Amino acid sequence: MAYRDLNGAFKDHFDAFEFHKGLDVLMAIAREADAYIDRQAPWKLKKEDPARMETVLYVLAEIVRVLAIPMLAVTPEASANLLDQLKISDEKRNFSAINAEDALKAGTIIDQPVGVFPRIVLEEEAA
Repeated sequence: MAYRDLNGAFKDHFDAFEFHKGLDVLMAIAREADAYIDRQAPWKLKKEDPARMETVLYVLAEIVRVLAIPMLAVTPEASANLLDQLKISDEKRNFSAINAEDALKAGTIIDQPVGVFPRIVLEEEAA
């Protein structure tokens, strides 16, 4: 999905108070990203093709940036945490920044990523 398509589809649904449809757009992109991870297997690329691994991780980081911006409306703290980890300035945390011009800059150094949602541990797993 192109940047403008995400911007329009999500924003149009939210403007029409069709929040579930807007979130469906984001979830579809997240599912595509999950499939991309499985296909690319960056854990294997680390040994086999480190340059390709860097490209794959860049693409995934950019997807996280693009998804986190509209998610600020739904999960503001977690989304802001993700954007902080990607070193995205406050002025680039809006719909107008969902474009190729404002994409993550290649080579940007980020700190070791940390999870933003607590892991759910079921009682049977804990035992």
